[in-house]
Amino acid sequence: MSGCIFNSKTLGSYDFSSHLIEISNDELNISLPQAQNIIDNKSIYDFNDSEIEFYKTYLHETIHLLDCSTTHWGLNYSGRLYNYFKYETKEAFDN
Repeated sequence: MSGCIFNSKTLGSYDFSSHLIEISNDELNISLPQAQNIIDNKSIYDFNDSEIEFYKTYLHETIHLLDCSTTHWGLNYSGRLYNYFKYETKEAFDN
């Protein structure tokens, strides 16, 4: 939804079932060493536009990861999702 309102391009995604963050490199063209440098760097003032977009996308998707792995809602949701796939019944997800 937010991608439709705030950004016309999908630059990243978070998979709630595998807790995997995926950042599209088609638009940003960031190399792996460059991505690691962006993540490790604490100052964004030297970043170019693509690096800033990468960093913003990384932070946004990381918030989804933290939400699912540290909050009551996220842990509950992850447990129900796990049970759904384990038992393959709708009732397992509802409990």
